[in-house]
Amino acid sequence: MPSFRFRHPSIAAKARWLAAALAAVLAIALRAFLQPALGDELPFIIAAPVALFCALMWGAGPGALATLICLVGTLLPSMPPDVLNRDGGVRTVGFALVLGGACVLVARVNALRRRHVRLGTAADMPLVRWLNAALFGAVLLPATAFVLVGWWTYDQALQASHDTVVRRADLVYEHARRTFDVAEKLTLEAALLTTGNDDVIRRHESDVRQRLSDMLLGVPSVVNLNVWDAMAVPVVRSDRAIDPTVTVIDRSYFTRQAAEDRGFDLSQVLEGRQTGRELFNLTHRRPAADGRFNGIVAVSLNPEYFRDYYRAILAQNTDVESISLVRTDGDLLARWPLPETGTTHVAADSPSLEAIRSGESSGVVHGRVGGSGEPRVAAFRRVEELPVYVVVSFSQAALMSGWVRTMGIVGAMALPITLLLIAVTAIARRRVQLEQQAQLDLHEQTRLRAASEKSVLEAHRRETLSTLTAGVAHDFNNLLAILTNSLHIQNVRHPEHASEPQNAAMRRAVQSGTRLTRQLLSLTRRQTLRPEVIDLRTWLPEIEELLRTTLGRSIALSVDVASNLPPVLVDAAELELALVNLAVNAKHAQPHGGVFVVSADGMVEGGKKLVTLSARDEGHGIPSDILGRVSEPFFTTKERGSGSGLGLNQVRGVAEAAGGELRIESAVGQGTTVRVILPAADVGPDGAAGSDETQGADRAGGSGGSDRSGGTGASGSLNGPVEPTVVPPMAVGHKFHGHVLVAEDNDDVAAVTIALIASLGLKVTRSVNADDALRVLRTPQLGDDIGFLLTDAVMPGAIGGVELAMTVRGERPRLPVTVITGYAENVQSALDAKLDVVHKPLSLEDLMARLQGAFGAA
Repeated sequence: MPSFRFRHPSIAAKARWLAAALAAVLAIALRAFLQPALGDELPFIIAAPVALFCALMWGAGPGALATLICLVGTLLPSMPPDVLNRDGGVRTVGFALVLGGACVLVARVNALRRRHVRLGTAADMPLVRWLNAALFGAVLLPATAFVLVGWWTYDQALQASHDTVVRRADLVYEHARRTFDVAEKLTLEAALLTTGNDDVIRRHESDVRQRLSDMLLGVPSVVNLNVWDAMAVPVVRSDRAIDPTVTVIDRSYFTRQAAEDRGFDLSQVLEGRQTGRELFNLTHRRPAADGRFNGIVAVSLNPEYFRDYYRAILAQNTDVESISLVRTDGDLLARWPLPETGTTHVAADSPSLEAIRSGESSGVVHGRVGGSGEPRVAAFRRVEELPVYVVVSFSQAALMSGWVRTMGIVGAMALPITLLLIAVTAIARRRVQLEQQAQLDLHEQTRLRAASEKSVLEAHRRETLSTLTAGVAHDFNNLLAILTNSLHIQNVRHPEHASEPQNAAMRRAVQSGTRLTRQLLSLTRRQTLRPEVIDLRTWLPEIEELLRTTLGRSIALSVDVASNLPPVLVDAAELELALVNLAVNAKHAQPHGGVFVVSADGMVEGGKKLVTLSARDEGHGIPSDILGRVSEPFFTTKERGSGSGLGLNQVRGVAEAAGGELRIESAVGQGTTVRVILPAADVGPDGAAGSDETQGADRAGGSGGSDRSGGTGASGSLNGPVEPTVVPPMAVGHKFHGHVLVAEDNDDVAAVTIALIASLGLKVTRSVNADDALRVLRTPQLGDDIGFLLTDAVMPGAIGGVELAMTVRGERPRLPVTVITGYAENVQSALDAKLDVVHKPLSLEDLMARLQGAFGAA
């Protein structure tokens, strides 16, 4: 079962949560302190910015915690404000949820910004983070306060507009109520005055008319008063004598009362048949003792009277859009402003008409009427016992104009202050960021300078180590030359001892020393490279037996080469040595047996064709902390005395010298895979490498690269490479005839070399430096007798062996010259000039091949 570890919150994390809780408590306390001024409104006016600030500074969790604490504090009965009613509780919880979501959003945006900053540049300093919070607060706090104040004042403005609508409607209602009360009294008095026989009333018409006219004095709302009998014939009227021919039998207000007793009833707006004036009638039945229909009394009211009053109201109250006097069926009795021409009815989609038809006696409705679609508010109220309503309509924009003006003033006052705070905070933040960037640049420059100094010191150390190692290799080559030449001389002089075990051990020691010298020179990058085009499909199987011998019987070898593998341009001897080094490492990594898989395959990377030569084992692997150091010179994980620490360094040198790279993958307990990445060779039709770059590598000196481990060396000459001739064991009587000049500064090397050459029947002259050799060659008779020059590459004096060889070739182009070198420094020019260059230690076979070329067979 996997084990899980729970991370305990750090002290800093606990401090963030504690700070958010304290901030929320302070917000509750401050809101309670402001309760006398704010009342129960704006319960989160302090909590909102505090919670958002906590989310910005410490994350979504602390912000949500602050919101929750403020919500609990608001809902506590003992803490103001009091929101424990249905609407207040719902709005408070809803606002808290919105605020919590805002906290999460703010924290998320801030986290994304910080992540972007971390990816692009260094993280902000604490002061910059506080200034970021201050800048955010300079925007957030005024904006939050503006929104909260606007929300609070908007509710207040809505309530105030509702009260205003109701008050205006009440005012208009009172006017209509008084007007209709007067009209009702006049109707009742006229009905009482005209009780009795209609013929008697007509005979005393003038007296009755005068009494009716006196009743209407001082009543501007009434046009006239008419009394009609049951046949719709006029009985008397207040303004003039009756016309018996006029009848109202066709008027709806008459027929409605005749059909049933409607009490007080109102007619539509119509034109009087006798006066020709616009009016509407308030009608009532005339009383009769037997209850029969006895006609009606009609008080004609003037719509203009109502319009004049409504016009005055609108002139004094700009928020009032229109005032109407409407019957219950929607017919307009009076309206200001005047309706459109031909309009006598309220719009069918009017919210107030819908409320009237539903039987409501009063109320306030909201809606959009007409083509403009502008929101409106309307208050309506029915005049008691009459089928008529007063409707006062308001423009909602006009009602809220005061709120808009107030918020505009608040915004105009807060905006400059907010912009000033933002500007000051942004300037301070920018200056701190510039200072931080300057510090970062200084630190970066200091780091780069330290890295540069370290790199210079490392390069100096490597150069010093390389020079020291090259010198040691050079001296060691001289020692090997003394040993191998002395061994050859002894074998010539005493052939009976050539097959003794001690003789064979000395030869193996010389071969081991030669390989170690090549590794040292590979480390110093001062060995001559001999790159050639190699087809790994045939080359790898050829060295398979060598690898099996190196690995031993306990390690299984597998070689796998892709069929379509392109050739590579590399020093074959060094590549062979690299694989041997990898085989030795695999053998040490698998002491109890295992596998060693060598594979070669092609790939394309970065648009270039590459060849991957892989060597894999299943050993103990390399720890990740030292994986990057295993190719360093002299670094080894083997036991003391088990390795030189130059194997993987030599492999890396082979790869880099060929223009490739070394990649190592390893896991402890799973083995190691070493990949030598080499560029594919561009081979022309004749089989030669086609690119100038690869041809240049054929002449360059670089890392790793030498003759094969058998000790034979390839050389360059005037006519190109010369293949060494394999000479059979020397016979005592095998002699040459001629004169050889040997230029060698080391006395021991010179002694054994001279002895070896002299044993071959040749006359030998020695020079200790190049100047001395030139003197000998320029000496008459002596110089002309010299038939072969053998010179060391490095000698004391004004010029070295390479310069000597090039000078001699210029003066005596037919004189054979061979340059012996221990490493490649100062030899590149000799290779470019096609001089014959041989690596130390000089083998007898190489020497015999060149002597045969110079003097012929004895």
